[in-house]
Amino acid sequence: MSCFEKGCRGDAVIKCLCSMTPIFSCKNHMAFHMLTKTEKPHNFEQIVLNISMEKKIELTKRIMEAIEDLQNFQKDVLKTVSTFVNEITVNTYKIESEIIQTISTLRAYTQKIMSSAEYPTNDYFGKILHDNINLSQESKLWKVSNIFKILEENNIIKFKSYSHEIYKRLKDSSEFLLGKTNKSNANNIFCLCDKIKNKNYIIKLDLINHKIEEIPILLKNIVFLPIVCGLPDNKLFIGGGEIDDDNYSNMYYIIDSNNGNIQSSFIGNIVTRSAGIIYYNELIYIFGGKIGKSLISDSQYFNLKRQTWQSISPLTSASSLAIPIRYGRDIVLSSYFWNYFLCYRPEKDSYSKIDINIQSKFSKSLFTYNNTVYIIYQNKVFQAKNGLYHWKRICDFKFPNDCDIREYYEYDEKIFLRNELNIFVFDPKALSIYCIYDTNYSNMI
Repeated sequence: MSCFEKGCRGDAVIKCLCSMTPIFSCKNHMAFHMLTKTEKPHNFEQIVLNISMEKKIELTKRIMEAIEDLQNFQKDVLKTVSTFVNEITVNTYKIESEIIQTISTLRAYTQKIMSSAEYPTNDYFGKILHDNINLSQESKLWKVSNIFKILEENNIIKFKSYSHEIYKRLKDSSEFLLGKTNKSNANNIFCLCDKIKNKNYIIKLDLINHKIEEIPILLKNIVFLPIVCGLPDNKLFIGGGEIDDDNYSNMYYIIDSNNGNIQSSFIGNIVTRSAGIIYYNELIYIFGGKIGKSLISDSQYFNLKRQTWQSISPLTSASSLAIPIRYGRDIVLSSYFWNYFLCYRPEKDSYSKIDINIQSKFSKSLFTYNNTVYIIYQNKVFQAKNGLYHWKRICDFKFPNDCDIREYYEYDEKIFLRNELNIFVFDPKALSIYCIYDTNYSNMI
């Protein structure tokens, strides 16, 4: 700030509020300004005070300490990054070495199998050849997530493999750095909640062997089609749902899906399966929904650490929703009733629209795989190209127009998806999607 006097280079020490625009003056021209007639009385504020040298030295010292802390932080960052890069390099070589050794061993066994008229029964492949182990069932277990362990246990490979474990840690780190938090880490099951013979059950799909298990759960009220969201460590967030005609639950639960035990319960807003729900940064966001015949716009999140609810900005248009997805810094919402996507920005608590060439009154369910967005729409699966504005059809999939995908989970290079009562598998390599748990899907299509 400089003095009001034209040509004066002195620093302003006084601010006068005698006009709409404050007048700044140096100490030499302050008296001249005081003699000037103004509409309002002069009202001075001293903006520069005499400061003791001790105070100046103390402030400068503190600033220098802050600078030193920042410099040390810079060194720590560079050291951490260097260590991280070295660890990635070392572990990458380790994974590659184990893969090469395993492939070489399997090729050697292939040659041995094909060139031998007879084959001993005392090794793993011999037991399969002699029908002591069912080939069809056993080979289903030869996925990357499992094959090293199987070969190690059966003495096919002579080392303990850490490849898949290291890969998962690297992938988790990568997803954290890229901000991918839509899915629950370290889960090996995928669940929905159903009402069977007047009891509530968790329908649990083992993602390794694809076996289904029904586990009874004792909720305060028996409910039909509550919201369900997978959490880390095989936990489930279950809440709301319909008790009977025009009677809805406002109870919520954290449940251990391994045994069906309720770990905690709490009261919240009434909600049904038609709300959009997503686990994001240790918060469970719930958007909109439908109660009876009424669409709602209310939205909130549940803080898992604090066990508290917090309202957020309501939807710009009341609606039921399909599964939300994480896209960059936004949560993207889609609805049967909309011909656009709605993006929610958590840090701003605000919404913005993405207008695209889709029609309302059609089911549209988004999901992601390896940072690529897909949509199930009009009995087809499309892949996003260049953002969310352009889409490429990749396969057909009959999906009822009045249904939405409620949750999805990536496991073993596949995507497991579910609506309220059925579970599907999307194979991005084979470009196919099929039903793996069919409660009423076949009847609906």
